[in-house]
Amino acid sequence: VQSQNSEVLWDALMMQDDDTPDECQRCMTMIAASANFLNLLSNEEHSVCMPPDRSNHEMYRVVALPVVRERLLYVLTTGTSGYLAACDRDDGSLSSFHNLL
Repeated sequence: VQSQNSEVLWDALMMQDDDTPDECQRCMTMIAASANFLNLLSNEEHSVCMPPDRSNHEMYRVVALPVVRERLLYVLTTGTSGYLAACDRDDGSLSSFHNLL
């Protein structure tokens, strides 16, 4: 569901309003935040995000959870791509992706 609150959340996860001058740090923060949030959502039956009202559980599982996961995967992918583009080094050190992990 699109709302002003959800836009604030997605802007924060995408680090849209952040003044971080270091692109590598910005991307790593995006990756860490989205990965941790995805981990919180991994247990569908006992999630901390599960609505307390049982009548909303089905809507949460069928609609809300897949939409939020899709958006978080987008943030994760965008952050990873940005990190690899901004922080890739050809100096013989470990690959940037290995450093990211």
